[in-house]
Amino acid sequence: MEDTDVKWMKNSKKMVYIGHRRFLSMGHPYRKNKKSFYGKTEDHPASQTLTAKDILIEVNKLKLVLRKGKGSKQAPSSSMCKKKSIFWDLPYWWFLDVRYALDGMHITKNMTERLLGTIMEAKGKGKDSLNTHLDLQELKVKTGLHPELQPDGTQKLLVASWTLETEEKKKLLSFFHELKVPTGYCSNIRRLANMKDLKFNMNLMKAHDCHVILT
Repeated sequence: MEDTDVKWMKNSKKMVYIGHRRFLSMGHPYRKNKKSFYGKTEDHPASQTLTAKDILIEVNKLKLVLRKGKGSKQAPSSSMCKKKSIFWDLPYWWFLDVRYALDGMHITKNMTERLLGTIMEAKGKGKDSLNTHLDLQELKVKTGLHPELQPDGTQKLLVASWTLETEEKKKLLSFFHELKVPTGYCSNIRRLANMKDLKFNMNLMKAHDCHVILT
């Protein structure tokens, strides 16, 4: 855990993991690519998989008081572990190779909503926010996406390459509004395309709808 490449984004208030290149083969060209990866090369080998005992030792180091208000004590910001799960009290938890379950349906739905929300500029649904661009500025990467400081002190976001223009939004929504599929293949997908407001009705979107959209 100590050698995990992790960084706290103070604007987005999220912990991000940016050392993915270390899992590539040592001769992979991305390891030497400075321009696309924070101006640095990657020479570290892949980290080793921790055993249950290793993880429990790290978790037991936490001294937490989980309550609201006075007297509470949170985990250090540098710690990857935030609390000790009650599941460690289960007698078989030590012997599991995988101690978590990923819900594929919800992952698909969340990813679809975030993707569509970003390219369609849907308020509150995308990931392209001012805080995200400020974090890029702090990391000193993607200079073309850094916010511009205005005379009145506000920050202005530049139009990103992935943001759709009005005509592009109409074409995308028209495709799903006019889409015809075999009976039983999916629900009425056209109800998701709001041609009037040029947006997707994400409150009506089900997990299977998202799977069809991504397909």
